[in-house]
Amino acid sequence: MDAVTSARKLADKGTVGAGKTIDEAAETGREAAHRAENGSWRGAEGLIDYNRRLLEMAQANVDAAFEYAQDVVGVRSMSEFVEISTQYARNQSAAMTEQARDLATRAQKLAADTAQPLAGVTSLLKQAST
Repeated sequence: MDAVTSARKLADKGTVGAGKTIDEAAETGREAAHRAENGSWRGAEGLIDYNRRLLEMAQANVDAAFEYAQDVVGVRSMSEFVEISTQYARNQSAAMTEQARDLATRAQKLAADTAQPLAGVTSLLKQAST
């Protein structure tokens, strides 16, 4: 009987250990899903912000173009036309440079904010596998 009892105890320990491993794996899976979901929400919010800023920039560029057109309509000489056109070109060049910087910064932040929770998922899964 001692061999049977020992075998049962060993089997029970194996069952308890397997159950614990399954519970830990399930918890790890839930945590990974939660982190991935948070990353998705951050990414969506960042993308909305990026697109909103892009629309604001487009509106500013259209406003500048209409202002330029109004100024050109009132031109009385070729030198005045060249002066207005040169100033418009300078202003738009500076604005577009700043807009490009702003969009690049926002894109980098969006990528970092979206990737950060996913990096946590990777480390979480690595911990679970050890």
